[in-house]
This record gives sequence, C-alpha cells and structure tokens, in this order.
Amino acid sequence: MQEKLHQQMLGIAKSHHLPKSYESDLDDDLRILKAYEGSRFIWLLRTCGSTLVPLGMGADPVYVTHWLFSNHGQKILAFLVNSDHCTVEKLSFDQAEKLIQQPPFELSTFMSHEDTIKRVSQVLQDGVAHGIWGVFGSPEIGIYDWENWRNYFISTNNMLMHSFMDKAIRRLAALSHERKAVA
Repeated sequence: MQEKLHQQMLGIAKSHHLPKSYESDLDDDLRILKAYEGSRFIWLLRTCGSTLVPLGMGADPVYVTHWLFSNHGQKILAFLVNSDHCTVEKLSFDQAEKLIQQPPFELSTFMSHEDTIKRVSQVLQDGVAHGIWGVFGSPEIGIYDWENWRNYFISTNNMLMHSFMDKAIRRLAALSHERKAVA
C-alpha cells in the first residue's frame, strides 16, 4: 500500500515538475512512508527536494515552518498525505502550519493518572524508536524521566514537545495532588 501511495506522490511531483534538484529526496519518501505506516504526514514538494514529516509524533514543527515561511527562493507546495487512506490532498500554508503545530494528543482532565503516564510515555517511546528527535541519534533519556525530556525539548527548541511535556507534568502533578487529597 505504501508503494501505491508513493507512486501517487511521484505522479504529483511529475505533474508539478518538482523537485528540480535533489530528486533523490522522493526516493527517501518511500522509506519514510514505510517507517511510519498508518500515519499522516505533511509533505512539502520543493524546488530543491522533498520533505515528508509525520504528524502526531512530536516532530519539531520547524521542519515544515522553515520551508513555508522563510525567504529561501524556492517554490513550495504543501500536501496532507494519509497513508491509511492512501490519499494526498493539497494544503494551504496555513493549514500545513496548523497541522504540524498539533501535539501528539490532547491531554484531557478526564484522563486517569495511569492513562496519562501510559499515553505520554508511549509518545516518547515511539519518538525514540522512530528517531523523531536528535540529529544523529535519539537522546539517552528514560521514558519516564519527563522532566529531563522537557529540558531536552527546551534545549533543542522543539516548542511543540516542550509545551506538551509541560502540560503532561502539570497534569500528573494535579492528579497526584487529587489522589493525596482523597486519601
């Protein structure tokens, strides 16, 4: 199925005569599709390459926003790629920015202490397993060491995950406080 989706992407690239250089980025897009099977992506088709970023995993939004809003002189087209439905849909820059700025999931006041720990830790585990963070390798931080993760995201300027971890830490503290108050 990923090959079929990739062929659809190649057809779109060909119809827009992009990229003009670094065409090998399109080959790497298939590897990314396979690595994140079942995901949605922001796909930026550029004059000088292609960028495919998975959504909902905490990838640094700058991987997309840099290309959307910097003065780099390239033609940029934005798309939403859904590997579950094998669809590619054109997006405005504002739509692409809104999508890439979404956290992995919304922390809810209705989530239990255990569910909060489980879901946040799963995001971190998946991010490490897929190499979402770190230029040359994922950071060596324990999955349950949320404070160090928050500090890592501050140091790497990933404001999306910094905010997500702040909310998770505050939510867990509130739940712990509620548990103590009931006991």
